Amino acid sequence: MEHLLPSCCYTLGSLTDSQKAEIKAEAIGVCLKSMKPAGAKPEPKESIRSTRTLEEIREMRKEMAKKESLDRKRAGQLSAREKLENELAEVEQAEREMAEKKFDKHFQKEILEEELTKIERAEKELAKKKWPECNEEDKIESVLRMLKEELAKIERAEKELAKKKWSKCNKKGQDRVCCAVVSIRKTEKKRIDKEDGEMKMLGMVLYGKEMVEEQLAELKEEKWIDREIAEMEMLK
Repeated sequence: MEHLLPSCCYTLGSLTDSQKAEIKAEAIGVCLKSMKPAGAKPEPKESIRSTRTLEEIREMRKEMAKKESLDRKRAGQLSAREKLENELAEVEQAEREMAEKKFDKHFQKEILEEELTKIERAEKELAKKKWPECNEEDKIESVLRMLKEELAKIERAEKELAKKKWSKCNKKGQDRVCCAVVSIRKTEKKRIDKEDGEMKMLGMVLYGKEMVEEQLAELKEEKWIDREIAEMEMLK
């Protein structure tokens, strides 16, 4: 019956041998009373002890094996789950970092575009202040239109004058052919003079256009240099 005693009976190191013997005897008596039901026949002590011991050992081994297998499964599941969770956390972190980088690049691009727009606007204003006559793109076209209008007025005036002279010739009875030749000569001379004036004016306009183009080229070069300087300062 000693195997049925509680473990406390063997761990009371502070008790004397006689006290230990008394406690042991009381425990054995309690165990015997609990094992014998009312009206049951007494069984041999050795058979009860051996049978119960073997059955208990088998059950204990089965329970321990089940528990160990469950523990192994749980440990494997936990380790796999932790591994998946760690991988998922790493993927999410990488995605967040990529999103932040994209946002930063997009934000920086917008800022640079705004700054470039401001610089271009300022350069245009500066160009207007420096060269007000060069910023009107229709200036040359308007001058040409004015010249054409003036030429049309001159031609109309010449036609009217020729009509008046022709009528005077008829009234005086002069030779129409002679009057026509004189009129043609005068008209041709005026036309030649007019063409010379037009060529001179056109030459002046073209010269002014070349000057404007040169100034615009210089302005673009200065603008490009200023933009490069601004980009270098931003990179610093």
